[in-house]
Amino acid sequence: GLVEWVQATELHELAATHFMPPRGTPLGHVRAFVRFHHVASSMKRTYLKLWAEDLGVAALLAVGQPAMLLAEGSAGAIRAYVERATKCPHWGPTPARLVSSSPTGSNDGTLLPLGLVEVSDRFPVTVKAAGTYNGRECTDFVGLAAALSRAGHTAVARELQELTCTAYAHNEGRVEEALDG
Repeated sequence: GLVEWVQATELHELAATHFMPPRGTPLGHVRAFVRFHHVASSMKRTYLKLWAEDLGVAALLAVGQPAMLLAEGSAGAIRAYVERATKCPHWGPTPARLVSSSPTGSNDGTLLPLGLVEVSDRFPVTVKAAGTYNGRECTDFVGLAAALSRAGHTAVARELQELTCTAYAHNEGRVEEALDG
């Protein structure tokens, strides 16, 4: 019964059921960028992957410092995915935050493939192991934008390139926090 289900369900799974896409007519397709301090936990990475599959979204994750989650899909699914990603796991003293979102269009180039892929697997040349002041891996986001462009993800590349001066600007993993938090 219910008691057995709750006992067998991890808290993150239970919390994720609260963040579901709305039923009914799709609201169009969107793209969202989320910034994290870092995503080192294999458990958090596994949940991000499971939730991408569960909600039918495409996602690209840079796990280093700073970390980036890029997601594309239907507006309702992306909203649910971003809420799960930012609100279900505990992110410590530096909160995860949505830094950009936009509608996708017919001139966007190739969309990301469904499911979650890590930058270190798809674009490994853009990731530097132990590249931060504290030994975490870090991503060259300018290089990643160029690699995304070469792979045909032109709109994603343009948007990320713009964010390399703000949300994803860093010096050996150190970032300046935005004035608005």
